[in-house]
Amino acid sequence: MSTATLAAFIEPDRPRNSLIRFITVGSSYVDVTGPGERSDKNRWNCHGCGDSSQ
Repeated sequence: MSTATLAAFIEPDRPRNSLIRFITVGSSYVDVTGPGERSDKNRWNCHGCGDSSQ
């Protein structure tokens, strides 16, 4: 198995203020972080494509 293939299966470190983490159909990790329920300061970040809500 190549190194590039293995990298897809390595879970990134979880952020300190993590609320939830899920894996997309394409096997990318997405973290939702922030102070919690009903907060407009909650954010998401996709580790696969680098997109985020910030």
